[in-house]
Amino acid sequence: MASGEDQELRLEQYLLSHRRCVQIFGRDQQVRQELQLPRNCKCADILALHSPRAAVTEVTVAESKGTDILTALVQLGNAAAGALECFLGVRPRNIRRNCAPL
Repeated sequence: MASGEDQELRLEQYLLSHRRCVQIFGRDQQVRQELQLPRNCKCADILALHSPRAAVTEVTVAESKGTDILTALVQLGNAAAGALECFLGVRPRNIRRNCAPL
């Protein structure tokens, strides 16, 4: 398994155990499909739902990058915008500043 895949797996495990996410969509193809984003849209690697899909009020979008921060910001922004459109109960909030040790 590549180191990027290792990082994503650790992040998924962290979200399940410490952030109490109930459903995680990993890999950008799954995230794009769930958020109904175009196939050519760059998006985050992970979309995590904090409650069952029918009652979602909080999501986490996450991207695992080594050094290409500008691309990561675009991917996170696209996924966040898609989540706001797909999950009507989600409202923008302050960015959480507690980072998972990866």
